[in-house]
Amino acid sequence: MTRKTKILISVILLSGILYLLYNLYLYWPIIKMDCILGKETYKKGITCKILEIKDRGNQIKNILTTGELIENLTTTGKFIEVKVKLKIEKKQPKGVDRILSEHILIDNQNQQYKELFASDMRPQAILSPSEEFEYSVFFELPKNWNINNFKKLKLIFIQARFGPIP
Repeated sequence: MTRKTKILISVILLSGILYLLYNLYLYWPIIKMDCILGKETYKKGITCKILEIKDRGNQIKNILTTGELIENLTTTGKFIEVKVKLKIEKKQPKGVDRILSEHILIDNQNQQYKELFASDMRPQAILSPSEEFEYSVFFELPKNWNINNFKKLKLIFIQARFGPIP
């Protein structure tokens, strides 16, 4: 292997490492917090509380989601609506945004269910300090699932610099 080839390989490896570090800088850390029914939970400047859980049966009508009206949705299982109250309390360093990326419902058997959709009031992108949001998240669950099976709701935030990714 010639000296030029070794230098070229070193430059390529160094570029890859720098690219990885840059992406970690942009998208790290991911904040994961558990939201509990009737109890405020606090983590890294975010307060969360589940206000109520409703069994919506096997049909949902006239729900406004992000830019879309769901007029009629049916399932062989059941729909559960979880009402969430979320508040950002801590001001972030300049250029840092928190993006709410995902809700995961966890039951007392530790089974996980990803959100089907959220109401239009869900904070979609940048969460500013002192803003408070109340919104609903909907899940499609098995027919035999009972509200008493609910354990917690896991919220996942991406703390990104320079704003959200388009």
